[in-house]
Amino acid sequence: IKAWYWSSVFTSAYSGSVDSQMTSDYKEMLEWFRSENAIPKTILRMRKEFPALSLWDIKSQSNARFKGILCLAAIEGAKDFDTMQTLENARENDKDHLFPEKEYGDEKYANSVLNMTWMSGATNRAIKKGKKPSVYIKQWASDSRSEAKFRSALSTHFIDEDAFEAMKQDCFEDFLKKREASVLKHLARIVGVETVQPVATSLFTPDTPFSNKMAYQDLIRDSRRFIHIVDKYFSVAGLRWVMEAVDSKNVKEIRILRSEEAADDRFRKIVQDFREELRGKGITVLVRLIVDKDLKRNLHDRWLLTDGRAYNIPSSDTVARGQYSEIKQTNSRPPFDDWWEISKDIVS
Repeated sequence: IKAWYWSSVFTSAYSGSVDSQMTSDYKEMLEWFRSENAIPKTILRMRKEFPALSLWDIKSQSNARFKGILCLAAIEGAKDFDTMQTLENARENDKDHLFPEKEYGDEKYANSVLNMTWMSGATNRAIKKGKKPSVYIKQWASDSRSEAKFRSALSTHFIDEDAFEAMKQDCFEDFLKKREASVLKHLARIVGVETVQPVATSLFTPDTPFSNKMAYQDLIRDSRRFIHIVDKYFSVAGLRWVMEAVDSKNVKEIRILRSEEAADDRFRKIVQDFREELRGKGITVLVRLIVDKDLKRNLHDRWLLTDGRAYNIPSSDTVARGQYSEIKQTNSRPPFDDWWEISKDIVS
């Protein structure tokens, strides 16, 4: 019943025709009670969509998922940071920001549910007065004993040790990433997702040029056996980052698919030098140009594919310019080999 309930919440199953959904669920749940293999469609859908579930953009307090995450925290026994009382024992309950809106309101994800939790009115005022987590944490974690108690309270809000460290350093996006992983791990157990592989998300911003480059290169470093990149605007910057990060012990083939536009003699010569240098390290490099008009017109996203994993990525030029974008792990794999076959080698 829990698996059905939370699957219904996080797939927004009841956002449409409620009566027909109720009828369908009633019949399917009865059948599931009779046979373990007759799993309801809502649960199957939740398990299928789970790897792509991202919580960052959930901001509306009327959203079913927003309410669902706060309800999960309540059921977990979310303790007030000061009184250590749970919701049902407290006189009043607020739901508000962990990284205060007054200080972090300009952040894109300031109002994300990942930055929200339950607290008493007094605790809420103390957080707002502290302005930053590194400041207000000292009020409840001034020594090792009080810090241990505070950490214990945080754990009831899906805030683990890594997320706590991010709070102490005022690392807003890192905190959201760590807290999302904790929420998804908890949700996975409830809905029956056996292997938890939260979507890897890295946000690129104009203010973090070094982090942008490192996040892109981390994908290259973590790749195994091969790297296949689809990026119509793959640039010299991309080649340079790949060169710096690729590990010849793990990767033996790199194939890059890009548009023929701007693939001039200069770029071709750079590719030749790139291929030659990596050949000396035991890595085969191939670059092909998309010349098929239909493929060029229909191709929008960019991907990095490696053994067992696929990522939706921004263009290397977008990363180099520091424009807002992000990396996301995905279960979908584009037909790379089909596209490769109808494209032309950049050199020959």
